[in-house]
Amino acid sequence: MLYLLRQIRRKTLQNNKITTYLLYAIGEIILVVVGILIAVQIDDVYEEKELLKQELNNYELIIADLKKDSASFARYHQVHSKYLDLYFDVNRISNGLPPLQEEPYFDYLVMNLLFSPVTQENHQNTIEKLKDQEVRAELNTYFGGLKGLKITTEEFNQYLREVSRPFFLRKHQVFDNGVVFDEQDRTFPPFKGVSSFQADKIVSALNDKEALPIVSELRMSMGAYLSFLQLSMQQNHALIQTLEKKISAE
Repeated sequence: MLYLLRQIRRKTLQNNKITTYLLYAIGEIILVVVGILIAVQIDDVYEEKELLKQELNNYELIIADLKKDSASFARYHQVHSKYLDLYFDVNRISNGLPPLQEEPYFDYLVMNLLFSPVTQENHQNTIEKLKDQEVRAELNTYFGGLKGLKITTEEFNQYLREVSRPFFLRKHQVFDNGVVFDEQDRTFPPFKGVSSFQADKIVSALNDKEALPIVSELRMSMGAYLSFLQLSMQQNHALIQTLEKKISAE
């Protein structure tokens, strides 16, 4: 097309047809402009496809980490529910009733909570890169729930350090030193599933008027933790479903 226009331009110039030449010159300019616009549009379409590809790739990465969180949360819920069982048994013992568990694991009175999700750590900055407002909103809600869980975990562990451990381990010295200093097997007792507490010393400690308020505080904190954890598990599952639908729709 450009070659044809150039040929026409030469002929019109040779024949001194200025008006006709101007028309063809304008046509040539319009053709160039149209070509530029088409190129820009093609570039925009390509860029849009690349952005969508990156968006979907981010979804897949987030899903992978959400599933890791989901597995961790299920494990936390299973383990930390046993803490709650122990607190209820301790309350029964303090009231002169037999525990519901055959062998209560009293170590939970001084053991930390665990909480280490990976999705927020890996994708907190990813949110600003996402275009889908629904996904951004669900991610922010999920991360907000994790923040509540983190605060609850830190408060629980701080209470253990400052109150529960000093009471049981120092004031009432409930450790069973035969287990603590097992020279045949130096493995950390909880890793062996062996209690390092003496049950009779725990029962004695429960006669202390400070004991039950401490256990009550642990029970309430654990209840809050498990409630937040269940909520985060629900949000985790819903977010995975949302992202998988977004991916399958493209």
